[in-house]
Amino acid sequence: MLKDNLIDLYSKAYYYIVELDLYININSSNPELDKYLADKSFNNWAIITAHNPQSKILLEKENQERNKSLFEEIKNYSYLKTESSSKDTKDDWPIEDGYIIFNIDQESACNIGKNFNQRAIVIGEKDKEAKIIDLASF
Repeated sequence: MLKDNLIDLYSKAYYYIVELDLYININSSNPELDKYLADKSFNNWAIITAHNPQSKILLEKENQERNKSLFEEIKNYSYLKTESSSKDTKDDWPIEDGYIIFNIDQESACNIGKNFNQRAIVIGEKDKEAKIIDLASF
């Protein structure tokens, strides 16, 4: 699959924040998330998964183990986080569990994503649209 096609697919996916029961869409802002961020004095966030590195589908057990390692890495940095999941709009790709991490700068988020060999991550700021960061060009 061409890299631009992958980024396009990621841009059309749904990103669900479990604890907050809300969806984030790329190139859109989310007033519910913005209110949550304001209430918690958070400025920005990133969604990162450890599933399916470089868009190569792994067995579920491998993905779960990778996500446990991601959890530990996030915990080691003392970032606040909660569970997320992403799902493509056509159901051609398995759901990928991950985390939304609060008050993380873009460079740190990209480094974590690269540590887990991810092709892209999602980032956002309060009162701004969510966007995909292509880690191949980071």
